[in-house]
Amino acid sequence: IGWTVYGSSIASAFMHSVAVLVIACPCALGLATPLAILVGTTRAASQGILIKGGDIIERAKKLDTVIFDKTGTITEGKPRLESYKGIGITDDEALKIAASIEQMSEHSLAKAITGGHGRERYEVSGFTAIPGMGVRGMIKGKNTVLGNESFAWTLNNGSTFSVDTGLSGDKSATVVYLSFDQKPAGIFYVSDKIRPEAAEAVSKLKSNGIGTFMISGDHEITAHSVASAIGIGIDKVMSRVSPVEKADIISQLQTEKKHVMMVGDGINDAPALVQADVGVAMGRATDIALESADMVLMRSNPMMVPEAISISRKIYRIIQQNLFWAFSYNIIALPLAIAGVLHPIFAALAMTLSSLSVVGNSMRLRKT
Repeated sequence: IGWTVYGSSIASAFMHSVAVLVIACPCALGLATPLAILVGTTRAASQGILIKGGDIIERAKKLDTVIFDKTGTITEGKPRLESYKGIGITDDEALKIAASIEQMSEHSLAKAITGGHGRERYEVSGFTAIPGMGVRGMIKGKNTVLGNESFAWTLNNGSTFSVDTGLSGDKSATVVYLSFDQKPAGIFYVSDKIRPEAAEAVSKLKSNGIGTFMISGDHEITAHSVASAIGIGIDKVMSRVSPVEKADIISQLQTEKKHVMMVGDGINDAPALVQADVGVAMGRATDIALESADMVLMRSNPMMVPEAISISRKIYRIIQQNLFWAFSYNIIALPLAIAGVLHPIFAALAMTLSSLSVVGNSMRLRKT
């Protein structure tokens, strides 16, 4: 209408309007984000990193803090019973009681204890598992508790385990306490090897300016020993932490303007995985951890954590580049089309090149 009013023929005005419409077509803009996400997440999946949504990529790009769970994440999750001692009962009786109640638990430590004893078991009733703390039930009509020291201490009339057992376990070993009939009855040292890639993963994260923490329900001596071995400072270790407290710690860091990734694999990690900006489930995680996580690492390799952050940032960067080039074509070519300088054929060529540039740029992620 404008060109007709200013004296152009209807045919010429129509050609100019066609050029404007072709240039204004948002094909490249429409491709910029979903294509980069599709190619990037497909590439990540081929490397064993499953990203559940595009919004996760934007959150992962901002990460500046990573919190690792200890058992099954920093360690291999294949614990073995290193040593044990009965208190007030024989060693074999203590192990039999512990194995009887642990046979009903899904925790990795349970497998170490049950594997250390034969198939003969006591009958257990009223079994209850408290994530991050331990298990309890009734054996031979007597209250039986197995778990960390504070859990056993709280449920057994304040009876403590300050007993000289004669055991000297590895400092990195997890100590499990047994109380039977409201009395200290046994102590177990369960060791779990540190993953060989853990120290390298922590070093890689630090070199990228990302702070690293470790969180665990274990005793501080155990937690500090493992953290020191992989290069995490003692001041960044949280021990004797319950599942709810893990989530609270992450919430506190978020109030300090930190963008937090939580890496875990167990039932007790689920609240923290949900609370974190990005939750990551490692390898053979429990079903609830897999469901709660934003990313799933198909291999139990801590080095995949910096890789997941790196590829998320690359995808986000490609999206920004795609949007830049798509807008650039429009910003430059649209005024030319409005001014009648750009023929519809050249407008179509320009928009084709715009879309191709977005596609080509996105395909670079295949080689990431």
